[in-house]
Amino acid sequence: MPAVISDTTVLNYLARIGQFGLLRLEFQQVLIPPAVLVELKRRPDLPGAECARQALADDWLVLRSPKNLDAVETLRTTLGAGESQAIALAQELASSLLLMDEAAGRDVAERLHLDLMGTTGILLQARKSGVIPRLKPLLDDLVQHHGFRLSRKIYNDALREVGELE
Repeated sequence: MPAVISDTTVLNYLARIGQFGLLRLEFQQVLIPPAVLVELKRRPDLPGAECARQALADDWLVLRSPKNLDAVETLRTTLGAGESQAIALAQELASSLLLMDEAAGRDVAERLHLDLMGTTGILLQARKSGVIPRLKPLLDDLVQHHGFRLSRKIYNDALREVGELE
């Protein structure tokens, strides 16, 4: 299985809806760069911080630093520290999957031809594999209560794909 690297928002959104454990079920191990851990610790009031602390202790969430600091610094001119380190790490690890929701970071990752998946994709994958019974309530919770930005098209496409479009 390819390395899976996560940025901060995916961790926080999944934790907010009580689905942080999907990362372990779907990917077995997830790497985070140091800047993501710093961002999580900066907001201990968010559930992602506590979930990440426990996952690190359980050894399925693993801290890994990117080696190419020049790439990180170049990315930092337009992106935050977490996104920059996550993208740089994904570039270093062949055939990796980058978990990221932010549009600016996703745009850069796509230009670099990195494989991407966001919170919606993780939930969709979990629904298809039968780990979660329904996708719609989770997407609705994210959008209505947690400020998750999701286009109507992606929302409808995801629900249509699993037969939940009303």
